[in-house]
Amino acid sequence: MLPLFILAISLEYFLQNIPNVYSYKKDYLNKYSKEIQILILGNSHTYLGIDPIYFTQNTFNAGYVNQSLYYDFEILNKHKENLDELKIIVIPISYFSLWFSLLESEEYRRVKNYVIYHGLKANSIKDYSELLNSNFSYNMKRLSYYIRPKEEIECTKL
Repeated sequence: MLPLFILAISLEYFLQNIPNVYSYKKDYLNKYSKEIQILILGNSHTYLGIDPIYFTQNTFNAGYVNQSLYYDFEILNKHKENLDELKIIVIPISYFSLWFSLLESEEYRRVKNYVIYHGLKANSIKDYSELLNSNFSYNMKRLSYYIRPKEEIECTKL
């Protein structure tokens, strides 16, 4: 069992260290939160619909696909101490966002991204693991990053 345990821990380590949108946004917030004047949160409506490049003030889009109001609040709460210049928070509110809970959706697998990459509270031990939230073949495909790096970051700099 020990070799399997070591293999699983190693795979988990390598999977969690592949750059992705969640880790990028966390790193950006950690590094530049003191300078952000407009923070955009929300689901795909803001993630895909609002481009910070068109703002004159220092703006960052921390929204992402299926990001619920719960995670918007948690991300804001985690970084509030460092948001010294924050003047405006943009959060989309729609019928969908009022009733949507990532925890109760078919997209529950995304919860681990907020736990692993943003350091937010987990609801299950499974939420701490990349391996336990995706099938084996998908994880092996992702690990090919270490052979032929292909970024999983699907967002612009801001």
